[in-house]
Amino acid sequence: MDFAQLMFGLVLGARYERAFFARYRMFIPFALRNSSFILIASLIAAAALAWAFSLPIATMIVATSPGGLAEMTITAQALQISVPLVVAFHLFRVVMVNTGTQYI
Repeated sequence: MDFAQLMFGLVLGARYERAFFARYRMFIPFALRNSSFILIASLIAAAALAWAFSLPIATMIVATSPGGLAEMTITAQALQISVPLVVAFHLFRVVMVNTGTQYI
């Protein structure tokens, strides 16, 4: 599984050429800024939800973190936190993103 993920990452990375980064110089800084914003926003949302509903902070961090449903479910199971809650949050996010993207 680890080898397959490594190969998947290499194939995706090989699609980018040096000319792309020379032409779009702001791509990497914008991608880093965007990733940082998403991580900070998800941590703030996790803390707010944990405080508002008296839920464990670790569960809410995994529930609100950006990532795939399968990966977050496996992470929740490995950390022995509420897998159904994590799945519910990620399913809600997937539905909202898929139905709301057309309006953005």
